[in-house]
Amino acid sequence: MSSVVSQVTDLDAAELQPLIDESLADGFGFIQRLAEDYASGKHRFDGPQDALFTIRTDGVLVAVGGFTPDAYSGDPAVGRVRRVYVLAGFRRGGVGRALLGAIVEGARPLFETLVLRTDTERASRFYESIGFLPNAPYPDATHFIRLR
Repeated sequence: MSSVVSQVTDLDAAELQPLIDESLADGFGFIQRLAEDYASGKHRFDGPQDALFTIRTDGVLVAVGGFTPDAYSGDPAVGRVRRVYVLAGFRRGGVGRALLGAIVEGARPLFETLVLRTDTERASRFYESIGFLPNAPYPDATHFIRLR
């Protein structure tokens, strides 16, 4: 299988549908919100400090995630990891690590720190394995990583 990480400026809702369906079945609504916000123009990850990435394996969309400035801290040097989801069949094979690698490297020139919020132990362990630290000293964040 061949996986390709891309920064995207256009998001196809139909292509995103398998991620929406699986994430909703897992009890997470944030991928559906991503699709709705993107379609309505409310948030398209197209600001000067925003980026959205996808991973396609053999041409099929299997993961999505991005970053924006952190709206909770009010600090322009802090970015927030947003809307990260990897299809279950592609977890534990490096897809999530590749996606987070692209997010961190994309954010590095723009922010001093990246924060995120997760409420699952599995995701906490994953983020910590990449270098995010728990107990983030930022509002509405569970983890953070210093970029510079």
